[in-house]
Amino acid sequence: MSLGLYMIFGVSIFIVILLGIVVVKMIMKKELPSNNYTPFDYIMAQSTIEFHEEKQVKEVDDDHGDDKDKNL
Repeated sequence: MSLGLYMIFGVSIFIVILLGIVVVKMIMKKELPSNNYTPFDYIMAQSTIEFHEEKQVKEVDDDHGDDKDKNL
């Protein structure tokens, strides 16, 4: 067997192991992995702010009427 074939086999096994770890964690926690900000994003220049809190989405209650009494 050639070196290239060994490399392809090694990378394939590595990817399968990583996917297996994710699946096991999903089954144990019974939830999907979080996609929150990590410091790695700052290192790889994906974010200009080093650390920030997760933003909370606020819902605004809008009036859903027919606006008959709007100008009174």
